[in-house]
Amino acid sequence: MGQVLGGDSVVTAAGADHVRKRRQLQPAFRHAEISRYVDLMRDQATQTTTDWKPGRVIDVRETMTKMSLDVLAATVFASSLDEQAFQQLQRHLSTVLNGAGSRIMLPDWAERLPLPANRRFNTSRAAVRAIITDAVDGLRASEHNTGDMLSQLLRAEDETTGQPVTAHQVCSEILTLAVAGTETTGSVLSWILHELSRNPETDQRLQTELSDVLEDRPVTFEDLPRLTFLRNVITEALRLHHTGWLVTRRTLTPIRLGHWDIPADTELAYCQHALHRDPTLFPDPLRFDPDRWLDESWKTSLPDGAFLPFGAGKHKCIGDHFAMTEIATALTTITRSWRLTPAPDQKVRPIARATVRPSTLLMTASPRP
Repeated sequence: MGQVLGGDSVVTAAGADHVRKRRQLQPAFRHAEISRYVDLMRDQATQTTTDWKPGRVIDVRETMTKMSLDVLAATVFASSLDEQAFQQLQRHLSTVLNGAGSRIMLPDWAERLPLPANRRFNTSRAAVRAIITDAVDGLRASEHNTGDMLSQLLRAEDETTGQPVTAHQVCSEILTLAVAGTETTGSVLSWILHELSRNPETDQRLQTELSDVLEDRPVTFEDLPRLTFLRNVITEALRLHHTGWLVTRRTLTPIRLGHWDIPADTELAYCQHALHRDPTLFPDPLRFDPDRWLDESWKTSLPDGAFLPFGAGKHKCIGDHFAMTEIATALTTITRSWRLTPAPDQKVRPIARATVRPSTLLMTASPRP
């Protein structure tokens, strides 16, 4: 991914370099910062549904992924770009996002072929870097704190040199966050909307909780801890429909797994999607059951590493709280106004691309009474 996006980042770095980059980026994902993003997340979710009409058929996966990309752009650049630059950034980020998954999977020589898709990707990647660099230069010249994530990144320092992070580093972090965070969040939102349409009782229980807790107010950050059933719905979706199908790690020392002795410096791959559907860990694993997370004794009996919605250890996703807040805010905002029902004769199945995502998810929008 670092090669495809043109620079290493906290997601792609390893060892001491990863720890250093993570410390630089961590302040932008603190509790206090995420709480300020909720209004922007809610606004983007509302904007997503502004042109929906009763009976309109929505491509849910495409819509949720675009919304997630818009949320990232809004929270990173809320006040650092003018409207024209912001719209250009959204457009070019979308092109990079659509092309990055295939590039990561293809051999290096395929990137050098004179194909229209390669030219579009390279042009948009260069444009994103140029827009971000201009924003970085402008903020540093003005010494103005806009309060968005970009301002947070610019206050970070390289702990080995004491120097501010470079514009190139900032570009690499933002591009990687866009690729690693938008399709994953969009896919999880899509699966949840799919499951709510298949489970009317779950949908009704969720609406009852939202009505009891929020009454007629828009959701705020302070409301989220009180929406316990919503949290269980999201957690169950992260279990049953995890977006990770291939994650690689390298052994640092010789280890033994089952009957196998594995030497140091061996590349291993594991599949979170399969792990979360293991019947020895999760009874009736293919059933969408948010209430399984009410059983505290069962949860505490799960062995370490059985449930990895955001990974674990030093490489645990740095944006886990951001993602959970975005998913909860978007679901609350969208489902209070709209009910989505599956298109007829549609068979939804998981497919593995950059993430495990719905194959096709067309749904008809109806206003909530």
